Amino acid sequence: MKIHTLDLNFCNVSKNIAAFLVETTEGIVLLETGPYATFPTLCNEIKKLGFSPDDIAHVFLTHIHLDHAGAAWAFADKGAICAP
Repeated sequence: MKIHTLDLNFCNVSKNIAAFLVETTEGIVLLETGPYATFPTLCNEIKKLGFSPDDIAHVFLTHIHLDHAGAAWAFADKGAICAP
């Protein structure tokens, strides 16, 4: 298993809000999504690792606040299973 920290650069501040991409034998898992305003940055960070946002099979959220889960719907729309 490999875990990557994805800096979402929220409000142009580095290391302010992060998501985590986890490579597993069952597929790619995203822990947190950040707010929807950071969705383009999140997608770019995923692509930098050689993956596509469409590769995300599961999204896990620590809790449902917009700074943690605001973009979860965008992955659910693509077929990812989202679980709080």
